[in-house]
Amino acid sequence: MKIGMLGMHCGECGVIDFCGTGFGYSICSDERFQHVEVDEYKRIAEQASFVSPTNNAESFSDCENCNGSGLLDDGQDCDDCDAAAEYNDEYAHYVADFVHAQLTAQE
Repeated sequence: MKIGMLGMHCGECGVIDFCGTGFGYSICSDERFQHVEVDEYKRIAEQASFVSPTNNAESFSDCENCNGSGLLDDGQDCDDCDAAAEYNDEYAHYVADFVHAQLTAQE
């Protein structure tokens, strides 16, 4: 299936591990990959040693301050989760740029 056909049904595809968290970066909304097969994206992303779903950054569920809710007991946003989410988005962009460079080099 082509990435452009996923329609942001998060978690129902083979590349979810390479997306950002929450409302951050998503591969299926990146126009560079609309015509790329899901399996092709995943294959290229996994070629690099720094790209692995098990190496992905922290997620909200790992947060000790808010237990994954994104909010502290006093109702304030959890700064630790914000930092983790920003890191995940940066990581996802880094992976996407790597995949795009590899696809461009193949043309």
